[in-house]
Amino acid sequence: MVIAAASANERLEARLTVLTVDDVIKLALPSGTTVVAGRAGLDREVTWAARIRSSPPAFGHLAGGELVLLPVTVLAELDERLQLEEVIARLSTLGVSGVAVLGTIGKAAREAADAVGLPLLALPAKSDVSALERDAARLISDRRREVTYRGQEVQRQLMDLAIAGEPLGDIVRELARISDRPVALEGRDGRLLAYHAAGRSAPAPPRRLRAPSPPPRHPRHTLESRARAAAAPRRRRSGRVPPRRPRDHPPAMS
Repeated sequence: MVIAAASANERLEARLTVLTVDDVIKLALPSGTTVVAGRAGLDREVTWAARIRSSPPAFGHLAGGELVLLPVTVLAELDERLQLEEVIARLSTLGVSGVAVLGTIGKAAREAADAVGLPLLALPAKSDVSALERDAARLISDRRREVTYRGQEVQRQLMDLAIAGEPLGDIVRELARISDRPVALEGRDGRLLAYHAAGRSAPAPPRRLRAPSPPPRHPRHTLESRARAAAAPRRRRSGRVPPRRPRDHPPAMS
């Protein structure tokens, strides 16, 4: 049987694990953090928090999705000629989710962030970047552990329903409640076994899928099968295949 809708675990991941730049600003960064550019990207997912290294390779540890914490003093340590707008352009190509800067942010840097839709945040003066990195990383780790626990709870609940012999309709209804999405249960032949719509509005159930036709038998295999079937009586008559012995019957009771 196949569940032809988003699974409960998938829905839980979307609801619990995805942290956006806006979420991290509210939950992990200090009050007074302001968005100075790139507001279009505030809904980007943040997978981790990281600082720019003060020695080359400065960006080698970035894999994409990070919220980069950047003290402007690091730029001078890397290269005195390096400008913040150049770093923003480079980080954008690496797929980071946002840049939180401790220090002065010029007009060129804001324009560069707006051009690529990369959230550019201004941290309050005297912010402890190391502590902010730990806080953001802890927030992300806690959210991941939460979804792992919730996923195990969902599996346990569904297993309990199945062991108790609850009807398929009840199991599908529970999946729809947990995932907050319509759930359909289909057999291997595409036959709709159960359906439940999430929410108050109930959309029409999905159309029944046509079961795939079995592959046609090869003509050569068909001819060989017929030939073997026709040859079997001849082998039995010729003595090569002993006939089946009749089954012994118990004597009749007088």
